[in-house]
This record gives sequence, C-alpha cells and structure tokens, in this order.
Amino acid sequence: MRRRVQRLLLGGTTVGLAVAASVTVIPMASAWSAPTKSVTYRGLTVNVPRSWPVIDLAKTPKACVRFDRHAVYLGHPGSTQDCPARLIGKTEALLIEPIDATSARTAGTGVVRVPAGKKAPASLESTADGAVSVAVEGAGVLVTATYGTDRAVVERIVGGSSVASGARAATLTTGAVAGTALTAAAVEVPGSFAGKGFDACTAPSSASMDAWLSSPYRAIGVYIGGASRGCAQPNLTAEWVSRQAAKGWRIFPIYVGLQAPCTSFANRIDPANAPAQGRAAADDAANKAAALGMARGSVIIEDMEWYARGADCSKAVLEFLSAWTVRLHERGYRSSVYSSVSAAITDLVANYSNAAYTRPDQIDFARWDGVATVLDSGVPASYWWPAQRIKQYAGDHKETHGGVTINIDSNQLDVAAAVPVKCLGTGCPGSPTPILGRRSIG
Repeated sequence: MRRRVQRLLLGGTTVGLAVAASVTVIPMASAWSAPTKSVTYRGLTVNVPRSWPVIDLAKTPKACVRFDRHAVYLGHPGSTQDCPARLIGKTEALLIEPIDATSARTAGTGVVRVPAGKKAPASLESTADGAVSVAVEGAGVLVTATYGTDRAVVERIVGGSSVASGARAATLTTGAVAGTALTAAAVEVPGSFAGKGFDACTAPSSASMDAWLSSPYRAIGVYIGGASRGCAQPNLTAEWVSRQAAKGWRIFPIYVGLQAPCTSFANRIDPANAPAQGRAAADDAANKAAALGMARGSVIIEDMEWYARGADCSKAVLEFLSAWTVRLHERGYRSSVYSSVSAAITDLVANYSNAAYTRPDQIDFARWDGVATVLDSGVPASYWWPAQRIKQYAGDHKETHGGVTINIDSNQLDVAAAVPVKCLGTGCPGSPTPILGRRSIG
C-alpha cells in the first residue's frame, strides 16, 4: 500500500480542495477526534474529516476516482480517468454525483432511496463489496459511500447530511435501482482465446477501446467488484460489455474480494468464517457478472494479492477459495484465482488433489518477468492444462496505441470455453468439463 499523504496525487497532478464546492472548516465534532469541515454540493451538505481532500471532477475530468484513500469526489467520474493499473484496497470515501442518465446507468441494484423531504438513514447496510449508494433525491444527487474498517464513519457522514431548501430535486428511476434489462444476448467471457490481453483499474471508454484495436492486445480484464476494488467504474455497463464483445474483444472479469488474514489490507478474511465469506463473495460476483450481461458458464477471477504463506493463513485462503468455487458452480459460473506464483498459486498447486478443497477451474498467475507465456516452473505441466491459464507477465506500466495512453498490466491468455454448468443447487459435483482443443502458447 502506498503511504497516505496530505494531498492527493491524481494522474500526475496534485489537486487541493475543489473550488466548486462550498468548504467550511467547523469545530471539533463528536463523530471524530479531529476537526471536520462541511462540503456542499448541489444543495447537499456533508461534514467530513478536515484532512480529506475534495476533488471537483468537472474541473479535473482525468482524476482517478480511487477508493483506497480518504477523499470526497464531486461530479461524475471521467470516462478517461488516469489511474494506476493496480489499486487494491478500499477505505472510507465519498463520491457525490448528480442524479441523471449517467448515474442511472451505473447505479446498479441495492440503492437506498431518500425521497425529497426525508432524512438520510443513520445506518447503512453492510455489503460484500464495501460500498453503499444512497440517492438523496431532495438534492438530486447519488452518494456512493465506501468503507474499509470503519463503516460507522461514512454512516455518520451520510446520516448527518442536510439538504438546502432551494436544492434542485431529482428522482432516481425505479428501472435504474432495479437494474435495466439487457438489450443484447448475454456474452460468455472470456470464452476460448489464446493471445495477449491487458487489464486496467478502470474500464476504458469505448472510444479508447476502439483506438486500442491497433494494439497487440485482444482481451481485457475488468474489475467488476469486491471489498478491495479500488477504482470507480463509470464505463462498465452491460452495454459496454456487449459492445466490446461485438468489436472482437475478449473480456476476463476480476473480483477483488477479501484478502488473506496475514496481510495489512483493510478488508481481510476472518479465518473462523472463511467458507461463509467465500460463498458471499461468489454470490456478489455472480450477481454483478449477470448484471453486466456475462452469461452462465463464464469464468470469474478472484483476485488474491500476495501474502506470506503459513499454515493458518494458507488454510483460511484455501477454505475461502474453495467455497468461492463451489458457490460459483452453484450459480452457473466457473471460477479462477489470480495471485502471485509465490502466494495463493503455490498453495493451490500444493493442494491440487486435496479432496478437502475444490480447486478453481482456471488460474491467473502473476510473474512479472516480461515473458508472454502461460508455462511456468511453479505450476506443474499437467495442472490446469490445457487452456486453463492466464499469466500476468508485466505490471503497472503505460502504453500508447491509436493515440490513447492507458496504464495497464499485460497478460498472456490460453483459455477455453466450457460446457455450461448445470449444477444449480446444493451438493454441486466437481468442476465443469471444458471444451478443449489444441492451443498456441507464447
């Protein structure tokens, strides 16, 4: 994790308090042991810790809306955010944007609606991905509150908010809250593909994806959710997925869930509840994949960052990942796990035939040696083979194609489509059988 600083570095630019918002420092509040300030946007006033930077997204459209740092973001996230490729972790932060067609497309399910004249709730429901959206309709704004270890902080901020009498109201439509119907057939992702791919913290705009058709890449990894997902996703919708698939892009969805208990991440696996947490993560991932138009039979990757392997820590991770796979199968999806070769991949290899754990259908391993191959000395040749592997061979660097620069990780894929998963209830049998064929390597 990067060390927290007083000012926020956004795409190479250091941004102070946004001038578009009314910001007033107020005396010590009972909610925090430090001074707070009031921030007003479109008639909604919230009190936040004074140390939180306030970023006006209308003035800095390339600013990266990142939830791994305390901050208040005002306005819609830009379609071409300048984000590091890998932001892992989530903490207390706010995104406040107007209620309009743009926010309605990405609002998703589970939005808490606060009709005009009503008070925002004093408590927020705990969610699998550490984020709650509240439509404050009296001010016509959608507030996304994220949290890591202290949900009470954002509860006090949201619950203590106020709406000015002259604020312009707007209603978040029922369709936006319930999720819009897909306008195209669901897409199995990533399907069968052998070749190069990239992943970026926030899904690029469609225009950027079109420009990158001139690149050597034809697959893209997108971060669909999770308690440790660090970036906002203004472009990632079912329509975006359908459009990229129609353009020939293969998509591999990544879910950044709870991390190993022996790490310093804010959101970690509880060893006593690892199986239940793995199932909950799988349910959330399956729901998000379905909302994005990703068909049953698709592979969803659980991102388990590096951890120091040890008996207790490794056991908790393996129990979490086993439950993740079993539950995804029950929901009709296939599973994969991303991790360093020296972390979860080593634990999975060591337990490949251990009946106590259900192994993932595929693996996505990281070894940043610059070699674009899915072969690796840390993974036996017969394991997850053939066509069940992705390798991330380069991390966090910028590339320019078609005049568009994106910060990416580079990957080599060798994966195959599968017979649709039939198991829909408890007692799901083993992994689904993929349709395998000869694949090119390198």
